[in-house]
Amino acid sequence: MALALGCWERFEDHDAPSDDPSGHAVRAASPEDVAVCMKECLSLGFGGFVVRKEKATFRPLGRLALIDQRTSGFWGRGAILYVVPDEAAVHAAELLHPIPGEERVEVTLEGGEEEEACFAAEASASILKSRSGYFESAFRHNWQDGVATEGVAKHCFKEFPGGSRAFEFAMAWLSTAEGKAVGSPWPILDCADACALTGSAAYLDSPSLLRAAARSWRLAAARGRQELLQVAGAVAEASPQFGAGHGQELVVQELRDLLQEMPKHHLQLAPEFAASPVTGLAALEARHSARETLVGHIKTVGNWVGSVIGGESRRAPTSEDNPHDFAAQLFELHEPYFVSSPPELRRLLRHVDPTHPIPAPLCFRLAAAAASAAAVAEDEVFAGHRLALDIFERSLGAESDPASAASDDACAVGLFGAGLREPTSPPALGLEILARPLVPPAAAAVILGRVLASWAARSPSSEGGDAAEVIFAGVVANRQGLRTMLSAALPRIEAEDRTNQERGSSLGGAAAMARSRSGESEWGSCFDLAVPELRAAFQGAAAAAVDRAGLAGEGIADETLSLLFRVLFRPTGGLPGVRFPLSLLRQLRHQGGPCSALAAERLLEELRISQRGSAGRWQLAQSLWSSVDWDAQHEELLEEAANLLRQWLGEAEVDGGSSRAQAAVQLFSALPLQRLPRPEELLAPPVPAHVLAMLGHRCQLQNATRLAVLESENVVLREHISHLQNEIRRSS
Repeated sequence: MALALGCWERFEDHDAPSDDPSGHAVRAASPEDVAVCMKECLSLGFGGFVVRKEKATFRPLGRLALIDQRTSGFWGRGAILYVVPDEAAVHAAELLHPIPGEERVEVTLEGGEEEEACFAAEASASILKSRSGYFESAFRHNWQDGVATEGVAKHCFKEFPGGSRAFEFAMAWLSTAEGKAVGSPWPILDCADACALTGSAAYLDSPSLLRAAARSWRLAAARGRQELLQVAGAVAEASPQFGAGHGQELVVQELRDLLQEMPKHHLQLAPEFAASPVTGLAALEARHSARETLVGHIKTVGNWVGSVIGGESRRAPTSEDNPHDFAAQLFELHEPYFVSSPPELRRLLRHVDPTHPIPAPLCFRLAAAAASAAAVAEDEVFAGHRLALDIFERSLGAESDPASAASDDACAVGLFGAGLREPTSPPALGLEILARPLVPPAAAAVILGRVLASWAARSPSSEGGDAAEVIFAGVVANRQGLRTMLSAALPRIEAEDRTNQERGSSLGGAAAMARSRSGESEWGSCFDLAVPELRAAFQGAAAAAVDRAGLAGEGIADETLSLLFRVLFRPTGGLPGVRFPLSLLRQLRHQGGPCSALAAERLLEELRISQRGSAGRWQLAQSLWSSVDWDAQHEELLEEAANLLRQWLGEAEVDGGSSRAQAAVQLFSALPLQRLPRPEELLAPPVPAHVLAMLGHRCQLQNATRLAVLESENVVLREHISHLQNEIRRSS
């Protein structure tokens, strides 16, 4: 049964033939949905559509063909066929009631050298202006070719994007008023025509034409993966031609609709999608929300099993398969846009996986952007700073030459604010991140040095005092997290010192440090954090402390000075050439290893150059002798200490000999005398005889202890032998 709906015709229990009866189904559950389908059918060039089970599929046939070829019976049962109005009747009605004063224009396309034909289309100027920015601008500037004939203006294209076929499609749609049926050659059935027409729409500044072309092709039949990706890529490449606003929103929405047709394992992030930031974001979000099919899940599991268990070689993932890589490339291509638009930047960063490294210097710029995009609001919480930390340390740690990568301005300046004369905002990252385990120490040293040097460069004009004082004050105030970084790095420095000892590193001063660094990779050593700027800051503060409290430094309780001392002492080989309060050496007593040996060497060096021939050196030695764990020192160093005391005893003293002898006995008693090589020579006069007697007593106690141990072992051994003899007798 046929019913007239205005100019539409409705055939109940009828279907229409189609190469793909399933087509692309759209919602048609209510009269409002059907009205939307009618509007789409007219604007996309379809002859009609069929509604079955609240779903509508469009038919790419003309009106008369649908009416003539419609079917009923079993195949049409439950279906409703809607056919567009009679175009001839509509055209006749327009001729009977023309629009007064309507301006007409003839648009032509001249043929090329091998194509003599000239394609022409006549249309209403007002319709062309409303549907195309190109024609709106042309008419506004009275741009026409030739002389108007019978009130019809002329506009001629010498060439047209997509050629004559695209020209016919474009003019057929542009010359049709909204709400009227688009005639032949629409609808668009071929993928090549759809791609060509997207380029034409960009040239004509007509986002509505682009949307109509892609939608007409998509709704005509069910499309395959490669065709969908091809048309989606063409839409994305055309998007930069449309400025921000409604037109661009139409293009991006159509791109989303195209990509939503594919499951996740089919949706590749092609390079064309990165033509503009908005299309790139749309592609990323479409892939994130795409449905996961059973086939896609099986492929994912199969790849994982093959690579992890079976060891089978697989194709290396590309940015087309990896949203993380695509997001990083999209940021690199359109960095100014994302930096100036925090909401869009946050949308992009949600697709960045911080566990996957990003090449430098892009990783630094992306980390700085992530830190700037941090937001905490009623409707949004974005942990941009945490993301920036993860991107920085994972990416920098993956570099083959981290120190060279860290020297880029995008890192030291962009992330840590080095060199900025008048920073308008806090740096994106604090220095405390440099002590994290995944940050290569070699790179951390480069960054730290540049930041501290920039503080020093700004100090004369902005803060007063010399550069060393500014840096020391920065440690005190925890400027940019410097104190936090040093406190976190200290256990790593001490652990690395112990590791070097276990690996058999030397125990001798600067040479030990050089050998401990030899063979290091580009990763570097925690010792690298002892940059010259920190040493200069410590040297200035230590010199002031010595002036106040003397070389012994008794009573000094400066936590900052102590922290810098512990950080710098071992990496610099004992701070050679730097005078500091020797009481700081007490902090190294229980550290052991090479550091303890350096402390002993430094103490002996300072005592050796102290006031020659003065009793004050004995007092200095008595106050500092316990700063060193003498039991942990090697024999050569013990011999050096004994020789120094013996030398002092042999020199003429200003004061009486009794006090000198008492001091010598006290100092010798702190040494493990039993380990001294050639004690009969080292402890001979002028060393007090009491020291040699002390050695004899210690040896006697040592021998007695060893004898007791041997006797207890003998008792155990005899009991064991007796037990074995009893067992043998019982068994025999």
